[in-house]
Amino acid sequence: MWRPRSPSRWPRSSPDAATPKTPPIPPAVKGNRLRFNPQGLCPWDRFGPEEALQIQWAPQALHPDLFTDLDMCAETRDFYQKFFHYEPTEADRDLILQVEDK
Repeated sequence: MWRPRSPSRWPRSSPDAATPKTPPIPPAVKGNRLRFNPQGLCPWDRFGPEEALQIQWAPQALHPDLFTDLDMCAETRDFYQKFFHYEPTEADRDLILQVEDK
């Protein structure tokens, strides 16, 4: 059984119609350790230009102690300035990165 500790999303599965079962709740859900991909102009998960940011964000979200020198607010600001000619405000970056409190 798949029992991730910090999934970025919960994959869908289709249980056998003859034996419907309630799937077990993964430990990440019980422990409130779900991570949701950020979303700017597009979701950061795949097939969009912001996927380049997700490649940096995901490891830091899963292992913050290993990526202490990575500033995702600065990376996000720089990315939007360089590729979209837009300077997001601090509030914009917090919204994109789903920052809950400072």
